[in-house]
Amino acid sequence: MNDSPVQYHRVLLKLSGEALMGELEYGIEPKVIQRIAAEIATARKTGVEIAIVVGGGNIFRGEGLARSGMDRVTGDHMGMIGALSAVGLRRSGHDGRFIWLKGVRELSGTATAAQLVESTGIDAVETVDGGPIPKEAEVRVDPWPRPVLLRGRAVLLAQKKRDDNAGSEWELLPKEAIRRY
Repeated sequence: MNDSPVQYHRVLLKLSGEALMGELEYGIEPKVIQRIAAEIATARKTGVEIAIVVGGGNIFRGEGLARSGMDRVTGDHMGMIGALSAVGLRRSGHDGRFIWLKGVRELSGTATAAQLVESTGIDAVETVDGGPIPKEAEVRVDPWPRPVLLRGRAVLLAQKKRDDNAGSEWELLPKEAIRRY
């Protein structure tokens, strides 16, 4: 039996871009952001991990674009496409990239796969093929590591080192390779 007071431990919160406008005709009203941020902070205190997607209705409104001659549905779709792009879902099976994940940007040098998991919010260190990196394996994390979202989990992707420098056997994928996700 689960003694947790929450039913879900990870959720996706889709915020309406239009709701962020508050009383404005366009953009984002700071008071609205502060209120929403306070509500999210309260939810986080329960231990729930929250991914946030923001819609584009505060920038692209089909109704407003229709007044300038564009088809309203096309205008509405532009806002929805912005929101869907933020989710990063791709047909290739990659769920997307993280813009920020607590503790990851601070990593540098080398660490074991276990240390990377313990010191950050990531769930695993894996190969590109989805295989696990041994917990005791040394992984070079320079320069700034970039986790990806795979199968609903935060993952740092690693590969066997390409150079013969002393030290770790593994290295995180470079930025250029991560851009595929």
